[in-house]
Amino acid sequence: INAEYMGRLAGSPCAEELRLARFGLSAWPRVVTPAACPALRKVNISVNNLTVLPQQMELFPIVAAFAGSNPFSHFVLPKMPWLQVLHLPNAGIVDFQDVKKGELQELDLSANRLTDLPLVVGHIAAIGKVQVVGNPVVALNWTGGLLPALSGALVRQCPHLKWVDLSTKLLLHVPPELLRLTMLRALNLNRNALVALPTIACPQLRTLDLAINVLTSLPTLDALARLAWL
Repeated sequence: INAEYMGRLAGSPCAEELRLARFGLSAWPRVVTPAACPALRKVNISVNNLTVLPQQMELFPIVAAFAGSNPFSHFVLPKMPWLQVLHLPNAGIVDFQDVKKGELQELDLSANRLTDLPLVVGHIAAIGKVQVVGNPVVALNWTGGLLPALSGALVRQCPHLKWVDLSTKLLLHVPPELLRLTMLRALNLNRNALVALPTIACPQLRTLDLAINVLTSLPTLDALARLAWL
């Protein structure tokens, strides 16, 4: 890291933003401490050589972190209770450890290698902004744990979904986008609070579980005729 830059940083204890993109970092800079940057709230460490999000970030009241284009692969989020915005595009992530949502309101996981999404993504999408476009997502295994709503915008970003488990969520409705997925093969909506379903237009759907809901009607028989199991 440029010594002059870090010298200026250390001499500016009120600095709220740290820009360290394209610095070739493989670890958190030792000179960046709570004593040097007690008011640090925004960090950009994109386009470096970090394989994990540095745990030292837990020591600061960071609300926004930008860390895309690092070789993370398996991503674990440190304990950052104030974090509201997290951008991790193009980071080679194949596994994103499910975490408590906390204050997160914006999450960018676009252009990674995720085939499944953690439940926290659903929670954030229901109240804030999520980007997962460009991932080969084929499954949502979200059984258990309440979910306020399923975001249609999130579903539209996952056109290759084949297996979706939304059982035991107390969902009141499902977005029409879910029942228009052309590659969807199995959908589990068991143990929710569904009264009705949108029109089913999933040509490859073969398994549909609607047990223990409060449905007052079913989709047309034509929509159900292709099912192997209902």
